[in-house]
Amino acid sequence: MMKTLSSSNTRLRIVFTILRSLFGVIIVLIALNEYTFLKNLVLLGVLIVAIVWSYKQYIYSYNLFYNEINLILKNVREERYVDLLDIKRVKLAHTQMRILGFQFYEYKIEFANESNIPETITFFVTDMNSRLSEFQNILKLKSQSVIIENYT
Repeated sequence: MMKTLSSSNTRLRIVFTILRSLFGVIIVLIALNEYTFLKNLVLLGVLIVAIVWSYKQYIYSYNLFYNEINLILKNVREERYVDLLDIKRVKLAHTQMRILGFQFYEYKIEFANESNIPETITFFVTDMNSRLSEFQNILKLKSQSVIIENYT
């Protein structure tokens, strides 16, 4: 049975991209207030970058699921399966944020991909409905060599 580890990862990345873009727009509006043409040109550039960046986040960000055998990475283009034995480390990253009262933490999973090349995937979990501890317990049972770091 497949369980959810981070099903809103793609949406959160798009929201963060939009928030960063809005921050950029505010900075441009303040910094170039007296230069109308230049302000409009830079705002158009920020808008284009925000749209392209949001689209890339939508296409390339994975939502994470797991079962007793695999970590499942899903996005709009593909579905990948990573054997739990190939996972080397689960680590709390430095990024954490609060959105509408919910605390989100960014984690990294390091694993060997299908070609046995090291790869890292990042994902967000909330402290309210996370199955992260259950996932980490399954990992510990599967592999004694996995490193789990729940602190920065």
